[in-house]
Amino acid sequence: MSVDCEAGSSQYGTTAAMPVSAVPFTISCWLRFETTVGMGIVGLYDTATENNYHYLGLQNASGIKAASTAGGTEAAAQHATAVSTGVWYHPCATFDITTGTDRAIFLDGAGKVTSTTNRAAAGLDTFAIGRIHKLTPSNYFDGMIAHLAV
Repeated sequence: MSVDCEAGSSQYGTTAAMPVSAVPFTISCWLRFETTVGMGIVGLYDTATENNYHYLGLQNASGIKAASTAGGTEAAAQHATAVSTGVWYHPCATFDITTGTDRAIFLDGAGKVTSTTNRAAAGLDTFAIGRIHKLTPSNYFDGMIAHLAV
């Protein structure tokens, strides 16, 4: 079963009930894009600031990324595989900031890409699906999400 989200609409979800309280954690799901502009897919955010979060997102059509921000500077592991609309993808993002400041992204079970720049986000208080949920929410997801696991 999947959920169809439309960019720029109210088709997203947020909750203060965090699925995890700290790193390490993994985000895995199935995705089908309806557009390929930059967007947030799912993540953990500090809603009191623009500058602290861990999320799975899309960097335009150029690839899916696992990104972390602390203090305003993003570090991302971005998969180099370009994505298209109408195709199902299976990304898996791992966040293990406690041991080596690592983020990794796998796409369709292959091609591990990592980032080891220290970006240990703090103050995380909101879990969001379908947008980047910072102080000013943005980058709404446009597509289908299925079998999400955190």
